Amino acid sequence: MASFFHIVFVGAILAAIGAASWFLFPKGQNQTLLRTSTLLTLTACYLMWAITYLAQLHPLISRSPTMPLAFHLYIAAHVLIYFRPSAL
Repeated sequence: MASFFHIVFVGAILAAIGAASWFLFPKGQNQTLLRTSTLLTLTACYLMWAITYLAQLHPLISRSPTMPLAFHLYIAAHVLIYFRPSAL
């Protein structure tokens, strides 16, 4: 239940920052662009943070008592090799 409050608390802070930025940008030719860019940036950062935070709370792959540690290290090594960028 504590994770729910973290997500809502950070969301409320970012919503306040977004609302403040909406009203603080000066009127001008680029006002719409600045508002849109700021709100999209805040939204993207919030979503990335929330997904990462929740993924750490409830991982899809976790160590079970039936699997030895060597198996998990084997899987981790293969994942690193698979996702390593290729040298050009």
